[in-house]
Amino acid sequence: MNKIIKYYTINQVPKMVERKNQRNVSLLFLSEKDPDITKVVVTENGVRNYYIYNKDELILEKKNISEEMFYAFSNKGKIREVKKQVYDIETNGKNCELSLYQGMLFGLKAVKVEFKNEEEAKNFKKPTWFKGEINNPLFEKGLGKFISKEKE
Repeated sequence: MNKIIKYYTINQVPKMVERKNQRNVSLLFLSEKDPDITKVVVTENGVRNYYIYNKDELILEKKNISEEMFYAFSNKGKIREVKKQVYDIETNGKNCELSLYQGMLFGLKAVKVEFKNEEEAKNFKKPTWFKGEINNPLFEKGLGKFISKEKE
């Protein structure tokens, strides 16, 4: 069985929820003429990974791209960048990732929860501070569409 990933928007994180392993993450969305293709470079803890999605499916994950390749990608044209602070948290017995978005998405807060299977996901009791489920499991791929393009 494949693991299930769900995202939830949230209200304010309760003070009793411990935030661990804080890291800054940048998602750099690269221009693409084909609207069904999304190319993104994810930088976390100084490590850059390159991903290509076709519609909502990951088709290529290339790890640890070089500085030269990163700058070649980022200077190819108009880009969109999503920045966020990410924390590991535990809630209702699940290890989760809390994302606090910055920049143009400031105020957006989401929690990513991974489940072993469909049954575990179905039986998950959402905490009261969770607002609602985000139906697209790759919703971050779509966030690049809502960010203004930088000028060339």
